[in-house]
Amino acid sequence: MDKHLKPRPKHSNEKKLAFKGLNSQILIDTADNPNIGRKYTIQFAHLSEAARFTKPLEDIMSGLGHAVPNTLGTMIFMESTANGYNEFYDLWTSAVNGKSDWLPLFYAWHEFPEYSLPLENGKLYPIDNVKFASPLEKQNFLLDEKMIKQKYGLTDEQLNWRRWDLVNNCSGDINKFNEDNPSCPQDAFVATGNLYFNREALKRQDIKKPLAIGNIVREEGRYIFRQDVVGLFKIYEHPKKNEQYVVAGDPAEGLEHGNKSTGVTLNKRTNKTACIYNHNTSPDRLEEDLRKMGHYYNEAIIACENKGYGYSVNQGLYKHYGKVYRKIKTKKGFTEPTLDLGWNTNSVSRPQMLAQLAEEIAEGSTELMDNDLISQCWTFINNAKRGQPEAEKGKSDDLVLARAIAGQVRLEQPYKEKFPIKIKRKHFRGLSGY
Repeated sequence: MDKHLKPRPKHSNEKKLAFKGLNSQILIDTADNPNIGRKYTIQFAHLSEAARFTKPLEDIMSGLGHAVPNTLGTMIFMESTANGYNEFYDLWTSAVNGKSDWLPLFYAWHEFPEYSLPLENGKLYPIDNVKFASPLEKQNFLLDEKMIKQKYGLTDEQLNWRRWDLVNNCSGDINKFNEDNPSCPQDAFVATGNLYFNREALKRQDIKKPLAIGNIVREEGRYIFRQDVVGLFKIYEHPKKNEQYVVAGDPAEGLEHGNKSTGVTLNKRTNKTACIYNHNTSPDRLEEDLRKMGHYYNEAIIACENKGYGYSVNQGLYKHYGKVYRKIKTKKGFTEPTLDLGWNTNSVSRPQMLAQLAEEIAEGSTELMDNDLISQCWTFINNAKRGQPEAEKGKSDDLVLARAIAGQVRLEQPYKEKFPIKIKRKHFRGLSGY
């Protein structure tokens, strides 16, 4: 910079750098101060390693966010490596989904040219010190290595650096490497607990944009769909002739933060998500909306959780719709439905339905498609303290459970191809005599 343009410092210490005659200054503070920025008007703010702040991000942004005017010539930068599924993850997800004005920018490790290491004697860095729980896990690592090389067009030198950094800087922990040096956002946000679903298989679940968002309404005796950007239903597949569907629901009071009433429609034949319902609604409203989903999707069977508020939902469904799931029991070699309405998630059925969903995801035999559903799968962990798989603290699993119910009902009552009834016309030859 030319000397005559270089501003002269007025104050300079570890917290502030002020300039003479410019009425401007650079301030430095720590995230331990919840009142940071409250007494200033700031044009540019840079929050470094925001995912690792010890104070809640919402407390910091309530002060700092208002200190930066929402006008031209101002900006807030929030950068960080990921730190599990915390507030920073929520901000990132909102930005990716277009639910805020934050602009999401992701930079993969292989985009930096310095992350490359020459091979020694033409061989990749050894992985003897990488932590593998089983030989299968080692095999999956090598397969994943080939996959990311092809997907991102990596060189052997880049893979060599990846192995070297994994062993020497990440203690052989692949999850730690992915958190600090991700290839994609899904790699970055490693769950703080032990993820229940197969991590690599979950990465292959593509998030799809809904075909339409809107409401299901009754018109002249038929249930039709009307598009509405603030509608209740996300449609991934409109009902098709001869297809069979199952609707699963999980009710909530509709008042608790983070606890929503959910509905999932599943195509029995293709095992693909057809419709998603995920809202803070009352049990009465859920019953009405599940009925609409059932009618719209070819008079589908409805399986709603029957505990708590689910009891009244199932009673209403049976009274006003009729085609409600009933508990199946086996007796003397055959199965028959009982009088128990709805799906009961208990110590026996819960592990079974979650294991079935986990198997489908691992084998790639289902397409989840919905962003909210897949996001909940990423925060569904094996909770060692409670001895069961469930949502990570502060997260939801309503859609996961509804989808698992739908999958179990599909297994019990699979798709059956319906053959049209053909009537053969009989030809009679009459004989007459004179």
